[in-house]
Amino acid sequence: MPRAYRGTTVLDEAVNRMSILYRGGKNRIIVSFSGGKDSTVALEVCVLAAEQEGQLPVEVVARDEEIMFPGTYEFMDRVANRKDIKFHHLVANQPIINIFNRREPYFWVMDPLLKENEWVRKPPSYAEYIPEKNIEMMTTRDKYPPPDSDGITFAVIGLRTDEARNRLYGLFTSGGYLTKMNKHGVRNARPIYDWKYGDVWKLIKEYNL
Repeated sequence: MPRAYRGTTVLDEAVNRMSILYRGGKNRIIVSFSGGKDSTVALEVCVLAAEQEGQLPVEVVARDEEIMFPGTYEFMDRVANRKDIKFHHLVANQPIINIFNRREPYFWVMDPLLKENEWVRKPPSYAEYIPEKNIEMMTTRDKYPPPDSDGITFAVIGLRTDEARNRLYGLFTSGGYLTKMNKHGVRNARPIYDWKYGDVWKLIKEYNL
């Protein structure tokens, strides 16, 4: 798939991609949010598109990992309190690789076998507990059915091909920014796939994100 320069900005193109999916309100669009730079920009693109199409608020899912860089969860709380966002803060008690101890190679997020005061931090009061440990189960059609029977559940991810060659090949294989439907009845949308590192930080600065 050859690259084509359209004479527009990557922001305009990304918002247009999501506007198409929001248009008519028949699809269910869930933004996968980590609190990092790429998912932050992907979320803001969806807010702009949803506002343009009269489909606010934007739905967001974030899976708690208990431990993150300082300030990440405070930022996620601020996002969750925005009026244009409907935030699902998920706690799955999933195992995470512990790179510091080979004898105990995993730790469990908010380990239910421990007392709460032994956790690194407690989840927010609005957290939703789910039994599924697999990250693919964060967003499924069963959990987030579209409002129209002909609609599609889309998971928006902040993938950028600038970060890895295999991501670029994956995009070419898909034939565009949308993937085929997975076994959970969901298609991934990658609206910022063509953004560069500088594009991401430019938007974060200019929109004071």
